Amino acid sequence: MIRPDFEKWEQTAAEIREKSIEAEHKRTRERFQALYMIGTQQYNASQWAKTINRCVQTVLEWVHGYNEQGPSALAYRHSGGRQAKMSEAENIKIVETVKYSQPYEHKLPGRGWTLKKLRQWVEHKLGRQISRTTLRTLLKAAGLSWKKSKKVLAKADAKKRAQYVETFQTWYEKVCSGQLRLIYIDEVHLHQDLELGYRWSIKGEDDWVPSDCLSLQNRLNWYGAYDFTNGQCFIWHNGSCNGDNTIIFLDQLKAWLGDDDLSNTLIIWDGASYHSRCTQVQQHADQLGFSCLSLPAYSPDLNPIEGLWKWMRQDLSQHHCFKYLYQLEFACRAFIDRINLDPEAIISRLWPRFSLDPDYEKLLVSN
Repeated sequence: MIRPDFEKWEQTAAEIREKSIEAEHKRTRERFQALYMIGTQQYNASQWAKTINRCVQTVLEWVHGYNEQGPSALAYRHSGGRQAKMSEAENIKIVETVKYSQPYEHKLPGRGWTLKKLRQWVEHKLGRQISRTTLRTLLKAAGLSWKKSKKVLAKADAKKRAQYVETFQTWYEKVCSGQLRLIYIDEVHLHQDLELGYRWSIKGEDDWVPSDCLSLQNRLNWYGAYDFTNGQCFIWHNGSCNGDNTIIFLDQLKAWLGDDDLSNTLIIWDGASYHSRCTQVQQHADQLGFSCLSLPAYSPDLNPIEGLWKWMRQDLSQHHCFKYLYQLEFACRAFIDRINLDPEAIISRLWPRFSLDPDYEKLLVSN
């Protein structure tokens, strides 16, 4: 939580309070009063901004300004009137800078633009002072949005991915005609501790979620199977995910499928060492009658069962920590039983990828 650093400038809370009363200009008094209330922990920045009917960002700028420049940063200075509006050329230059460059290229820290960094760039490069609100409006109007970046591992083989998707079209026709049963397999480590996510909470207050589990070793290592043909899911665990347990899981899978003739059953899984690269596992799969195929390397997006794990986390462990590990296990099994009652919903949610995004595929350059 952001607090003013009085000690850095060899000041006390009492001195700040005195300035909030005796400063010459009322806006200067307002700023010192905010520092005093936040620094003495009577309010946080959000709460005090609401109390004085100010924008939270404005109050935070006062605190940052004080911490970086000292008490002189809070002195009110007449701006001399409004600046002229930004020209169209200036607006375009700002947007293009965000789109096509990184802060470090302009001697600013980091590789992601924030409004604070962009304000510094505008002031240095264009000689203009512009508010964060104006910048935010400008960027949104240009089709940009503030979002969390996603990591893409640039090791996949785009050609193999394209070949796989093309072959999948043939499999899908066989699935529709009843000639093929398509099973996706994957593993997941589901932690007893909670997962964090977005939800509605009270404005101006931190949304704390209590946790009873501190160790990431408290987890379940699930094997999972998704029967795309029939819209059903199956999970099983027995400790670690390794070659021996994979063999046992294949036995459990055959029993769950309940079909002695598995000649028309195709298993698709990733290239984990205890899958197709394990000779014993492959031999056992052949003995059971399964045909197995590995996905292209570094392509989890081509395995729709990844969506099952996301679904499970959202329903069970997001914002909730199970006190005991057995409670998490029971909840997982109940979750699978519940979703299996609606095969169409499963297929709709865990729909395989039928096409590839060319722009995304350009990022997948094998090293």
